[in-house]
Amino acid sequence: MLSPLGAPLPLHISLSRTLQIKTDDRDRFVQTLASGLMKASVKPFNIQFAALGWVPNFQRNRWFLILTITKPVHDELNRLLVACNKAAEKCGHPGLYTGGSGDGPMEDNAFQNSPTKKKSDAPRDRKDTKTDESVDFTRNFHISIAWSLEEPDHEWVSLLGNIDLNKHLYGPEATFDKVKARIGNHVHSFDLSSRKGSTTKGVGILGLG
Repeated sequence: MLSPLGAPLPLHISLSRTLQIKTDDRDRFVQTLASGLMKASVKPFNIQFAALGWVPNFQRNRWFLILTITKPVHDELNRLLVACNKAAEKCGHPGLYTGGSGDGPMEDNAFQNSPTKKKSDAPRDRKDTKTDESVDFTRNFHISIAWSLEEPDHEWVSLLGNIDLNKHLYGPEATFDKVKARIGNHVHSFDLSSRKGSTTKGVGILGLG
C-alpha cells in the first residue's frame, strides 16, 4: 500500500489506541514499553487470516474493511497486547480493548457474519480498566486494507460473510519480528528476537497508535 505521496505504508496490527503522550513523559513510556516487551519474551511468529469484515471506529464516522486473524500457536498477539496495555496503564494511559464493549475500533456486533466468532472470544464488560490477562482478544486483532466514510450496505456486509477466505488468500510469508511505536517524529522499534530497542524511520507490522 502507498500513501497519496507514494510512500510505502506497510500493513500492521494495532496493539494500542492512539495515546496523547506529553513530551516530558515520552522517555519514561519508551523505557516502560521496552521493559514490558522484554518480560513478555515473545519470539517472532507467523499469522493466518480468518475472515473479511467491515467494522466501525469508536466514533462510527469511518468504516474499515479488515482481515481478521486466527490465534497464533503460542498466543503471541494476546501476550504482546497485555505487555503494551500494562506499559500504557503504568504511564497513566488507557489500554486497548480494556473497557468492554465499544472499546477501541471494534464493537460487539462487528463480526456477526464471521464464521470464526466464538462466544468465548467476546470482550468482557468490566467496571475496571486494568489489564486482564485471562481475556482472549483474538477476535479484535485485524489488518485494515481499506476504509470508507459511509457505513457499507447490508448486502455488502452479508456478501463478505459468505466468502471462504482460505480459497483466495494465504497468510503473509514474512515473520512478525518487531513491535513499533511512533512517538512524535520518531518510530521506536523493538525486536522480538532480541533484548534491544532501537529508533528507526520505518513503520511496523505490529504497531502502537
